[in-house]
Amino acid sequence: MRKYLGMLVVVALVAAPVLGDITGKVEMNISGGAWPNSPYLATVTQGSVGIYTAGPPNPTFQTFCLEYTETFVGGHSYWVSVEPYAIRGGTDNGGPYTPYHTPGNPDLAANQDPVSKETAYLYNQWLAGNKMGYSAIEFQYAIWYLEDERLDNQLVGNALTLAGYARTHSSASDLSTVAAMNLWNDAAGTSSAQSQLVSVPVPVPGAALLALIGLGLIGWAKRRLA
Repeated sequence: MRKYLGMLVVVALVAAPVLGDITGKVEMNISGGAWPNSPYLATVTQGSVGIYTAGPPNPTFQTFCLEYTETFVGGHSYWVSVEPYAIRGGTDNGGPYTPYHTPGNPDLAANQDPVSKETAYLYNQWLAGNKMGYSAIEFQYAIWYLEDERLDNQLVGNALTLAGYARTHSSASDLSTVAAMNLWNDAAGTSSAQSQLVSVPVPVPGAALLALIGLGLIGWAKRRLA
């Protein structure tokens, strides 16, 4: 019995996706015609990205930029890693650009710009169709503001009001379903392009995983005794 329990635990751990791995590839496009006309469109063409897996048909989802100064090329394909933080993140709010990431630096510990719960909340609301009367570009600028990419006087429309609403209505649970989709120019993940938002599967708590393993073992034991 212990032998089989050990095997099940190992299988569960191996099967679980590892944050930071290159998991797939997306083709990026600008739905509004020109930057910064969000939302942007990401089509998964290889592997899996968050909750999306390449087809056929290949799924396309809407996304927003996390970084203001970084760009992608419309119609171009990028390798993807999914993490709770943007790689090579930083601020560009009218002052000196101070990136978290130094190109070529393998130590990612200092290169992580975490997605805020407010940004995750806004993305969840957008995907749910709850736009609350705000435009896509106001969502984009509110996200840049919440990620410390823009200042109050650098926003458009009612983006500041939307950001304030997110601050009073978001919770830590919003981060359980949203992560950064980091775009890379190469499969090795050494040349970053931009960081977008993506929905991710709700993580299975450790207790729930153990319960599933236990149920599997009970079923196996019953079959053995039958």
